[in-house]
Amino acid sequence: MHYIMEYLVTIFGLAVRRYAGNVQVESRGELFSPDPAILYMPAFDKTRGACALIVTRSLDSLGIIRTGDGEFYVLGPAKRTELDRSGTAARARELHITQERLPAFEEYLRDIPILSIAQFANILSMASKVMTGITVQPESILFGADDAGKGNRAQDPVPYAFSNNDSSDNYRSERLLLTYVQHGDTEALTSVFRRTQFREDFSIGHDGTSNLRNITIVTATLVSRSAILGGVEPQEAFALSDAYIRMAESIDSPQNLYALMSTMVIDFANRAGSSAVPASASPYVAQSLIWIRRHLSQRISTCRVAHDIGLSTSYLSSLFRKEMGKTVTDYINEAKIDEAKTLLATHSMTIRDVSQCMGFASRNYFDKVFRRHCGLTPTQFAGQEK
Repeated sequence: MHYIMEYLVTIFGLAVRRYAGNVQVESRGELFSPDPAILYMPAFDKTRGACALIVTRSLDSLGIIRTGDGEFYVLGPAKRTELDRSGTAARARELHITQERLPAFEEYLRDIPILSIAQFANILSMASKVMTGITVQPESILFGADDAGKGNRAQDPVPYAFSNNDSSDNYRSERLLLTYVQHGDTEALTSVFRRTQFREDFSIGHDGTSNLRNITIVTATLVSRSAILGGVEPQEAFALSDAYIRMAESIDSPQNLYALMSTMVIDFANRAGSSAVPASASPYVAQSLIWIRRHLSQRISTCRVAHDIGLSTSYLSSLFRKEMGKTVTDYINEAKIDEAKTLLATHSMTIRDVSQCMGFASRNYFDKVFRRHCGLTPTQFAGQEK
């Protein structure tokens, strides 16, 4: 293992860390503190298989290779292009780099290797074969296709909601998907679309692959705009959209197009959810804000948020009120009502449907919370929007 670690550092310039459980026990290559990889460990935890690739908010690449018995290796980051001032600033904000440490951070960024996402996937595939004996094709790493049960599937399939059904159903599904992306509700996306599986007849016309590619490209455009509405920087959203479109144009397999589309939708939603975090938020409050945004369609309590991010309820409540100026419950309800208003404005869902979609215990409670935050009942709001 030491040989392959040195090889990855010497030949490709990639930093490599070895973990036993969640403890880093060895590293090779250029590292910086705080390590950019630390921010994405929760994303790695959600992946399965021998290896996986994560694209960061700044469009850098990170990889993980699992060797068994709780041991794994993290590779990267690698950047896609040389960084301009805005790219450097975005990475500095993400890691909360102070002004004093900025020169050292800029020097670190200059030394990060430039690799395309496809090149990084090929390196991961090679390293995984050497380190684990498991063959994972680069296409499986890129698109989430399950290579004989051994490949990475970072997310469950989350297909776009187009179908050959009634056009009003298509419009309703489209608006629901875009709303979930805008508000970063990845749990809702996964829950809604997990039930839909890939179908060989997933097409409108004779050329299913070509048609699915066109749908993927259109979806990239739509979800990038929704992510911008959710707070993602336009430059980031457009760059990510272009990257996904280029990948779609190079794929000839309907299954891989379908998998790419699911990865893309979840990726944009993740970024929109993270963008709802103020730059001044402490790590625990930032984590709670992202968690809430990703679970808006469920019934959420302060106790559940605190439990899932590893804090006591009282400590999270105190910290949240101090930084956000409101209770966790008030923030949850405000976020739910914001999303409910978007859904009601499409005129494609009934008030009862919206109430259930947003995880409210009853229609009466939904009406009460909605009126408290908007000064109108849902019925009055929907009437104004017509």
